[in-house]
Amino acid sequence: MKLYLSSYCIGPRDYSWLLDCVTGFEKPIGVEFAVGFPGKNPDPPFLAQESAFSGVPILLHAPYAEFCTEPGSKEELEAEQEFQKTCQLYQQFHAASVVFHTHEGPVPDEQRLARQKRSAQVLSFWAPLLRERNMRGTVENVGYPARKNVLFSQEEFIALFEILPPEWGCLIDIGHALLNHWDLPEVIQKLGSRIHGYHLNQNDGVHDSHLSYYAPEGIISKKEADQIIQAAAFYSPNANLILEYGLRMDLQRRNLRGFPENLPGGRLLGSPLMGKWI
Repeated sequence: MKLYLSSYCIGPRDYSWLLDCVTGFEKPIGVEFAVGFPGKNPDPPFLAQESAFSGVPILLHAPYAEFCTEPGSKEELEAEQEFQKTCQLYQQFHAASVVFHTHEGPVPDEQRLARQKRSAQVLSFWAPLLRERNMRGTVENVGYPARKNVLFSQEEFIALFEILPPEWGCLIDIGHALLNHWDLPEVIQKLGSRIHGYHLNQNDGVHDSHLSYYAPEGIISKKEADQIIQAAAFYSPNANLILEYGLRMDLQRRNLRGFPENLPGGRLLGSPLMGKWI
């Protein structure tokens, strides 16, 4: 299991601090660059960092675009453009993987089944394009009740990977799963090696606050958090662990450097550095 830090924790700034966070360890720590929002930043701020991060393992988070679109619509064309832009960035940064959301925006109850079907269709359509470009793609669980944008239940999300072509792996966002009260050990066991990555973060069970994984104010206990990491290591030993923490710089500086080195994650990775990060 390889460890990455998401640029979500800094937004479009302070890349020198981000680089400092992931360098100087015995085992390499990577970065997951968030491409950002569609149309607003045609040239993402991290493009200027290509040289600085040239020796750092890179993952990409695709734009927060609505990919679950109506066939033939303007939105479908825009989604295609965002997909192509992401493919170019993937090659430019020699990324190891890229994650996409199943959808964005609210999901009315009467549209949920139709949008589930459409999401699967779009992702299946893109699968050959990933294969042609030798890209590793993953699909993330998104949406939570407070935003009224839940598209897939736990069981439906698991079933999605019985439909999607093998080019698509799965990325489990722990925080999103907690907001939907998923049984994470069960999800991890059922999806197994189809899981290529995890976004590690916590919350209060209502808001997608992206607290650090072992935050004391989080909804799950340290014991429960340990059990999730242990299940991940057992059933998906090759998955990436990505720390996707929120925009709270002072808190981040403390959390990223201050945890003890004897947490389960450190032992599972064969290195004490994991405990310093989660």
